[in-house]
Amino acid sequence: MSRITRFALAAAGALFLPVAARADEPKLDVQENIRRGLEWLAKNQNKSEGNWEAHGGQYPTTMTAWAGMAMLMEGSTLREGKYSDNLLKATNWLMSRSQPNGLIGNPNNPTEASRYMYGHGFGTMFLASVYGEEEDNEQRKKLEKVIT
Repeated sequence: MSRITRFALAAAGALFLPVAARADEPKLDVQENIRRGLEWLAKNQNKSEGNWEAHGGQYPTTMTAWAGMAMLMEGSTLREGKYSDNLLKATNWLMSRSQPNGLIGNPNNPTEASRYMYGHGFGTMFLASVYGEEEDNEQRKKLEKVIT
């Protein structure tokens, strides 16, 4: 299991640990933290390309799909919402990475070549979520082709 996967699982697990509340502890404003996280994602999206990357340009397909999913979970779609422009850029970027064999990703990127199904799976999940909300028939057909 990769370090990134172990970290993600540990972080996710920590969210579900029961925590005893103490009167002297400040209350955690979850919604404010979510808002700040989404704003950070929007600010750090590659403005010209529409993708996100981990440190040093790593795992762009995976990072773009994860960031896009976070924005979808906020309630934004390609057509409406605070992050609709970000989602449209991410969608177009991922669709442009679709290979003739169906792979979503760049097999020439060393960080993706060794774990190409990881990014492909998250990319497919994101694009399938977008597909469900797409109203433009032409774009919907393009998404369907990439997904299938």
